[in-house]
Amino acid sequence: MSVASDVQATRAEKLLALVLTAFLFLGGIWGYSKLHVEGPPYPSAPVLSAADANAIARLADAERRAADAMQAEQATRTELELRRERYRTALDAGQPAGQLESAYRRADRGHDRAQEGLRVAEAAVAAAAPAAAAATTRRDAEAQRLAAEYDDDRRRAALQTFGLRLALLLILLGLAYGLHARLRSTRYAPVAGAFLGAATLLTLVGGFDYLGDYVEWQALGPLVLSVVGVGLTLVAFVSLQRQLIRRLPARRARKGECPSCGYPDRGSAHCEGCGTALRVACGSCTAPRRAGTPHCGVCGA
Repeated sequence: MSVASDVQATRAEKLLALVLTAFLFLGGIWGYSKLHVEGPPYPSAPVLSAADANAIARLADAERRAADAMQAEQATRTELELRRERYRTALDAGQPAGQLESAYRRADRGHDRAQEGLRVAEAAVAAAAPAAAAATTRRDAEAQRLAAEYDDDRRRAALQTFGLRLALLLILLGLAYGLHARLRSTRYAPVAGAFLGAATLLTLVGGFDYLGDYVEWQALGPLVLSVVGVGLTLVAFVSLQRQLIRRLPARRARKGECPSCGYPDRGSAHCEGCGTALRVACGSCTAPRRAGTPHCGVCGA
């Protein structure tokens, strides 16, 4: 046990450790964000065969012609009704209606032609529909297949990203706890604490990140981080307690207490609290020395 390890960290050291934690956390966030596997681009529209493209084009052309024929039929029907009404009005009034009758007959023939054109256009639509429907079905099936492949690739990329980030967090936690175990008894303990604090904050960020964005509850991503973090923390706590137990007798002796129970040492040979021998012979010079002290006061051994 070094003398330096017994001196408490100063405010300046704690402040520097806090600043170091912030900068370590900033660098960790940068590295965490860079560990990202890019997913595939969104798939384009499926490529149709020439036959399917022609079938869909024929249906579209037939539907366009049918729409034009319907408009023409409606227009000729309106004209026919107008000519018929004028012709009947002239007949009811006893006026000459020869020209009105001719106009009515022409409108009637025009409407008949428009109706025939509409029937032909609708028949063309009906003839082109089956092939176009089959082509559309194949196109939709291909689009669904591409979309499913895109979702699988994105899910795979997300899992790869999660694996890389999880590995980063676990490595940082392991390094931070290892550094803390090596430096906690030295004057550089605040530096180890800064690394441990930054790794813990980064792990919390990763847990909340995947909790809401990348994995579902049943994927156990945040739970893995939680279990690993709790385990490492408990291991560090147990190790710290063991170190404190080893250092406790020397601390009590330095305060003039019994190294076994902490009862005040009043200069007697045995502790008045637990009966432990407080004066033992030095193994080097056989002079009496206080139990729990690291060196003999006579020979310095």
